[in-house]
Amino acid sequence: MNKIIGLVGDRIAIRKGEEPEEQDFGGIILPEAMINNVRIGTAVSISKDLDTEQEINVDDLILYNKGEYLEIEVNREPLLILFSRDIIAVVK
Repeated sequence: MNKIIGLVGDRIAIRKGEEPEEQDFGGIILPEAMINNVRIGTAVSISKDLDTEQEINVDDLILYNKGEYLEIEVNREPLLILFSRDIIAVVK
């Protein structure tokens, strides 16, 4: 049985992606010191309580702070749950 994750508060679930290897990520120029402290993922679920002004949608590419998340597994897929405040940028 497939489970669906329902998030509360201003949280977002993302599928973990790769670490940025270059200073230029999707048109965003990252300071060299920041490259080791950020991660990339894809939005898979968004809380209905999330502030809609942030305009984050499922399948958006998310740049977030390293270590500022909770790791879970849903339907044998590893996901990360993080607060919207830990999102650095959204690439559409």
